[in-house]
Order: sequence, then structure tokens, then C-alpha cells
Amino acid sequence: MRLKMRRSLFSSAALLALAAGAAVRADGEPSVRGLLGKTELVLLAVVLDESPAPGGSWHRLQVEEVYWPARLEDPLGPTLRVFAHGAGVPEGAVLVPGQEVVLGASRLAPPGGPALGPLERRLRDGFHPDFAGERPAVASADGIVPAGGDRELLESVVALVRAVRQPDLDPEARADALLDAAARPEPFIREEAVRRLGDVPLVLSPGAAARARQLFEAELAGPRSPGVLSAHLDLLEAQAPSADGPLLSRLLEDAPREDIAARAAQVLAARGRAEDFQALASRFRPSGPARRIRILHALAARGGEEHLWVFAEALGGRDPRVRGAALEELAVHPAPAAAALLESAEEAEDPELRQAARQAAEGAAAAPRGEPGAPAKTGVLKQLLEGARRRLEETGAREERP
Repeated sequence: MRLKMRRSLFSSAALLALAAGAAVRADGEPSVRGLLGKTELVLLAVVLDESPAPGGSWHRLQVEEVYWPARLEDPLGPTLRVFAHGAGVPEGAVLVPGQEVVLGASRLAPPGGPALGPLERRLRDGFHPDFAGERPAVASADGIVPAGGDRELLESVVALVRAVRQPDLDPEARADALLDAAARPEPFIREEAVRRLGDVPLVLSPGAAARARQLFEAELAGPRSPGVLSAHLDLLEAQAPSADGPLLSRLLEDAPREDIAARAAQVLAARGRAEDFQALASRFRPSGPARRIRILHALAARGGEEHLWVFAEALGGRDPRVRGAALEELAVHPAPAAAALLESAEEAEDPELRQAARQAAEGAAAAPRGEPGAPAKTGVLKQLLEGARRRLEETGAREERP
């Protein structure tokens, strides 16, 4: 059965809360990562108020439910005060009175307990409890999710927390719970769920692997979140005995960021089959400039002679960016025929291409040619190649001016 990314169930109230500055990390993004690590408490709470504290603010929370741990030896009182640095600090968080949040927090050790850092000691020593035995806590900046009354979101977060943190959970059950979370509409949940799948101490079962692949395809065809795609690529590289060539080819062509496309090309170079690269080469002609450049990089990472015709075609084209990319890769391509192709470009009729090719050839002579999938580019070579590519691009820009 083909999986589809479910329509977002994030309520309009939650969206309005986010727009108004609801509880989130200081960078404005919700996160579940801090809920899944060593944070002592994971709870559902309403922010009641805030007051000044050294380096941030105290926030009084009304605790509605404790999701983790399952049993608390040192029970909480009716309220819990947590410290957060606030906006403008990398590890800060913004908690807004009136908001319902899922929050990770750790209580500060009492006097005589484990040693605290200077700030934590200052916070504890200056804390005035509301009731006997109250212990202050510090919020986990990367463990805050605005709830906004979305019960399904809450259930997904709780299931994800328990799937990761419950030590006696069967690995297959853990994988199933993580795959369920990886189908959520919220990208911050999808990304963390897929990343945690790589921590499952077994190779995914055929059924689980098929679900993961379907989710990868759905992400690439739909939301295309960079973080989620990167997590799927990590999982594919770690779990798959041989890479899925067609899926990797689609990713390197359609990835929303160049670093993801480059990683997909490297994985494809290491694990792809000959037919994967034949299919990739066949898509060069009908593609636009940006995709053509990615295809050139991927074929160069493979390092074979059989696709050098693509580079020859790139050199004969009109787009200066594509020609520059072809020269850059030919200069470090391990195949002997690549050097001959570069030499032919040095004699091209186009004076700008000829000069750029000669610069690239001079740089190639100063550095060893790379192995397939790992081109050797010294600093001098890189500088020469960038100069050659820039010259071609400037020439193309002048030609396009009316």
C-alpha cells in the first residue's frame, strides 16, 4: 500500500499561536530533539506567567500531564517553574504566558546533590519556592512543541518520546512507531523520527524498509523539506545494502539544496549501477542548466569514460555555467580520455572557452587527478577553476545584455 503524506492536522489555533510568538526555540522553530535525550521531564503544561531571572526568565507552568518518565519518584507540585534564556541566545527559548506546550525540562539538583555550573548554582540559590519542596527546572531549548489543542499532534509526540526512550521496547515495535511519526505533517517531527530510525539496532525488516522508502519518495515528491530529505539520505546510506539508484538520481536532480544534491551524487557514485548512470546521462539534453550541472557532477563522481560524451556536449553548449562545470570536472576526472577532451577545448574556436580550458589544464597539471567519487582539487587548482568558470559566466552575461 502506497503511503501518502497526511494533510496537516496542525490546528488553526496553533498556527495563530506561532504567528503571535508562541513557545518555541529562540530561532523560531519547534523541536522534539530535546524531548528524546537525557531531559528529565517531558510534560504538557500551560505557561501561567514569567518573571525576571539572571540571564533570562522564570516561567511558572501549570502541569497538565507528565509524559516521561512513566513513574516519577520525586513528584511534582501543582506548578513548576522553569528557566529559559529567551530570544537572542543560541540555547534560548521563548515561552509565552497563556500557551499550552509540550516541554522538556530538568530540575536543578538540591544542595548537597550533583555539582552545578555557575549559572545553575546562581539560579538555584536565588530561587524562592512557591511551596515546600519545590525545585526549579531548566527548559530544554530544543524540546518545545506548541500544542494548541491538537490532540493528534500530542499523541504523535508522546508516541515518539516513548519509542525512543523506553529501554525495553522491542526494536521492531520501535521502528514501527518511528515510521508512524515519520509520516506526520510537521517537518520537525518527520526529520527527528527518520534520524532516530538510524539508531534502531537492527537492519530494518523488508516491510519497514519499504515504508521508509515510500516516505522518502513522498517527501521528495511533496514537501521536500531539506532536513527531512537529508535524514532520509542518511538512513538510506546506513541501512541499504545497495543504494536505490533511481531514487538517488531523483534526489540529486531535484534536491532543494546543493549540499544534499552533492551528497546524493557521492552515494550514487559509490553504490549505483551502470544503468543508473546511463539513465542519468540520457536526461542531460532535455534538462535545464541547473540540473545539467548536477548531472555533470554526479557523472564525474562516478569517474567512468563511458559518459564523457555528456561533457563534450556540455562544452559545446551556450550556457557558460554548464561549460564551466564541465571544465571543472574534466580537469580532475580520472579517465585518460578526459584529459584529451580538455585538450580539445584548449583549441576551441570560442576564445573565452579556449582561455578557460587552458587555465583549467594548467591547474590540472599542478595536482594529481582524482579517484572516482573523490576528485583531488588543491587550493591552487580550485582558484584557477573558479577563475575559468567566472570568466565564462561573465562572458555569457555580456552576450545576454541587449
